[in-house]
Amino acid sequence: MATMFINVLKMKGLTRLPIWSDSNRESKIIDFNLIVPQSDDLNMDDGTILNNLNNIHHPYGHGCGDMSFITNYGFPAFYQWRLHNWGTPRQPWFFVIVNADTVVFRTSEDCPIGILRALGNMYPDTIIQCDYCSEAKGCRAGHITIRGDYVFIDDYGDDSPESINNYNLWNKYYPDEWKGDDDE
Repeated sequence: MATMFINVLKMKGLTRLPIWSDSNRESKIIDFNLIVPQSDDLNMDDGTILNNLNNIHHPYGHGCGDMSFITNYGFPAFYQWRLHNWGTPRQPWFFVIVNADTVVFRTSEDCPIGILRALGNMYPDTIIQCDYCSEAKGCRAGHITIRGDYVFIDDYGDDSPESINNYNLWNKYYPDEWKGDDDE
């Protein structure tokens, strides 16, 4: 099972930027393809392991395509391309719009550092901040600040006070769903 991450993204005017699209649930979501577009060939449904050309099950999984994907895009399929270019293999989900400048969402595998860097290039005079934390208490948490080409990543150590504090973001933004792990 993939590790989930909570991301608290702060940027002046964030909800008014042209990076939002309508989802199937008739709500607005950030569309990573509007920030770092991927080819339609690579834009497979998340979680699929079908060969694009032959429509057959691929034994290597994770959205594998064929050798032409490596030749054309440098990666065997969407999964690896997204990890490299977005920082996460899937589009974000479970949005909480806190205010016009702050949005909370989930990603899988990691925070979307590639997306944050691209936003920094798109809006070089705007400060972008993101607190992130994995679903594992005290592990893989940190804070990112970006302005243009300047990127500062404060990756908190495992079980540090900062890492434990970021873990509390889960309960703050998803209280009805996330109960935490009671120091198992």
